Amino acid sequence: MTARLDEISVRGLIVDCVIGVYRAERLAPQPIQVDMTVYLDTRAAAVDGIIAHTIDYARLCGNIRFLLERGRFQTMEAAADAILRLALAPSTPDAPQVRALVGMAALTKPNALTHHAVPSIRIVRESNEFQYDVTVASWGKIESMSAPQAKCRIVRSQLRPGESCELVTPERSVVHELVLGANLSIDGDRTRRGTAFEWPDGAARRYKNGSTIDQSWLSIELPLVMPISNREANRLGQSEKQGGSYYPEHDDAALHG
Repeated sequence: MTARLDEISVRGLIVDCVIGVYRAERLAPQPIQVDMTVYLDTRAAAVDGIIAHTIDYARLCGNIRFLLERGRFQTMEAAADAILRLALAPSTPDAPQVRALVGMAALTKPNALTHHAVPSIRIVRESNEFQYDVTVASWGKIESMSAPQAKCRIVRSQLRPGESCELVTPERSVVHELVLGANLSIDGDRTRRGTAFEWPDGAARRYKNGSTIDQSWLSIELPLVMPISNREANRLGQSEKQGGSYYPEHDDAALHG
């Protein structure tokens, strides 16, 4: 299927994250190397130079970092699957791009073993293998972006123009959110695209869309049942009202068509 498709690759992305099944791996981050390729048709972008007619690899890297740093996956297989589910999903109106038809993700844990052994996995998926269940809400829609039996719940929410919604983190959970749209406000504050927030048990926040198109954000919901480090335990006492940024400072919606 990839014979007549173009390739966009990201090589050697290093992300420090919690990943693994052993207790020591749950308590301290370790480096993961990500190598990824998506296959798509970039002919339109070659003619008009609009990023919306291809895939923005800077945002692709930001999305991968967010998933790995916040997802706390137990296996590399689950992490790679989550990365490709998001990368191969249809785009949203606030972040348009060409849909990739095939994706490859390879993950390596360089420090996991001794005696110079290096474990890695490589998976290949086609976009038609994934089903994205949609729940319709009064303010928009919620798309499931994770496998049905996944340990963490990943969803992408889209807020209709002029609408607002109030969200509350479920009991004994923590929610991480990545703002995908350029025209969302949270609790009255305009929020930059690519900003991530962490919301502990019971935290409430109100999203508002003041634009003329749907605006979206990505959410990871984790149960507070796995071991966490002291640093994380202290941080969970408050929400990150100003979270870290996963997209470049020069990210400009005008360049995306």
